Amino acid sequence: MPQMAPLWWETLYLQFIMTFILINVIIFYGVDSGMSVIRSGESTMYKGMDWEW
Repeated sequence: MPQMAPLWWETLYLQFIMTFILINVIIFYGVDSGMSVIRSGESTMYKGMDWEW
């Protein structure tokens, strides 16, 4: 069970960072443009990873 802890904390940490970035983007760009920026960023990221969805 102790081996699970680092992964769990890492996931929580990443979620915290993503939420923090999301909040900052929305504050700076506004909700509508912020969401469009995030969507384009996600699609670019998925293309970069070259995953088939």
